Amino acid sequence: MQLLTCQTSAERLRAARTVLIGGHLRPDGDCLGAMAALGLGLRALGSSVTILMPEPIPSRYRFLAHHFLPTAPIDPPDLIVILDTADPQRIALPHSLHRSGAPLLVIDHHVAGAHEADFLWCDPSYGAAAAMVCDLLDFLACPLSPAIAEAIYTGILTDTGCFTYPNADERIFALALRLVRQGLDTARIARDVYQSVPLAATRLLAAMLATLESHDEGRIAIMHITLEMLHTTGATQADTEDLINVARAIDSVLIAALVTEQPDGRVRLSLRSKDPLINVGLLAHQLGGGGHLCASGATLHEPLASVLARLPTLLRSFLAESLTPLPTRK
Repeated sequence: MQLLTCQTSAERLRAARTVLIGGHLRPDGDCLGAMAALGLGLRALGSSVTILMPEPIPSRYRFLAHHFLPTAPIDPPDLIVILDTADPQRIALPHSLHRSGAPLLVIDHHVAGAHEADFLWCDPSYGAAAAMVCDLLDFLACPLSPAIAEAIYTGILTDTGCFTYPNADERIFALALRLVRQGLDTARIARDVYQSVPLAATRLLAAMLATLESHDEGRIAIMHITLEMLHTTGATQADTEDLINVARAIDSVLIAALVTEQPDGRVRLSLRSKDPLINVGLLAHQLGGGGHLCASGATLHEPLASVLARLPTLLRSFLAESLTPLPTRK
């Protein structure tokens, strides 16, 4: 695996005539926004680009959905680019592409290994993968069209929690200002993403809130979603995105957890915190997942009941360790 920079990644992209762009399972706004922005930019520069997402695209991102194809072309591309994950278990690509022999470039801002990548540009200092794509397009001298600006803004808006997470740094706000100055309708994007919730998702929210548990004097909140709840409400797995933030918003909560049952018998654990000192990304990594300081997750190979039984103790222990001051050196 060869480690790249923004500039050398741009050189790889410039040399490829055909490019396939992919992302991760359960795509979020940053994944989809980064994919769309890079694909549109490379097309504008003359490359033949397929933006592939075989996973269902959440309804809140329907304004981006027309950029994506659900199936890959028959012929392998000159280069495969994966955005927003360096975890080979989370890459949303058909097995045929993995076996095609096409070189793989991974571009990510999470701390993780990319064992299957030929090339890797990983920089956790970026607040979003979409911000990395913007710098790539700048290196390639690609103007930011309205569609590209919309995709980039969607990525930084969602991955910074509407600019409330610690990763919303000076660079993120400068990029947002740059996009606004180009005439981007940020209010419309916010309405599409956060104020266009399907009725089924709202019913799922009600069912999920009925499972809310409070632990450790209100500092820990745990909720869960079962397959039966999804079936009864008519909601989908994609509708679960951001539901955890309801528990995170409780005034006393320092750690929020949402456990979602998956069709294959596994469960998806989502974690949120309010304080970067409580690095839930570290806990997720210990559980085989990953993410950011205040927003992360992992997929666990055990039944829902088993996870719910041990989760309060696990979170209490992690919270206590996170809040314990480090010993001072004499």
